[in-house]
Amino acid sequence: SGVIFALCAAVIILCAVMNQNYTVKVTGSAILGLVIMISGSFLYFAAMIGYLIDNGEKKEHTVKHTVAYGIAREKLYLLRFANQAVWGTAVYFLTAGLLWLLSALLLPGTDAESVNLFWKTIVTLYPLCIGTLALLHAISMNMENTNLSIVPLALILSVLPWALQIIGMRFEIMTE
Repeated sequence: SGVIFALCAAVIILCAVMNQNYTVKVTGSAILGLVIMISGSFLYFAAMIGYLIDNGEKKEHTVKHTVAYGIAREKLYLLRFANQAVWGTAVYFLTAGLLWLLSALLLPGTDAESVNLFWKTIVTLYPLCIGTLALLHAISMNMENTNLSIVPLALILSVLPWALQIIGMRFEIMTE
């Protein structure tokens, strides 16, 4: 998520530099609209946070040692998910807040309506990010290789909506 944030920050800074030389200005509202359009990619950020946490634990075999110590698997599952949720929440809102702050400080014309829509979108998308984390955690806890656990998640997030849309086009009630 740091790379994506850096790319978004670079776009905001580039727009601020370009605003000095051109008469048509890129406004903060336009940038916030762009962030709203790509906000679906935040689901993949959440998955990457979960992947990084799970991957480190699988390499060090901490699950095996923890279970051998006497902690129940159910408790371990919930605590690991809580850890991912806390880190994912922090990264999610920190990234959104920094993008909003950069656009508000560097670009003119950030109106209240676009800021309100931006934060509504971010808050509305948050449960989906937690759901993505839960799905990834369930998959990675049941697969030996954390790298391969990304494949079913990517298929569920990418292919399933596309397939359901195609199936929905076959029925009249769905196309109306």
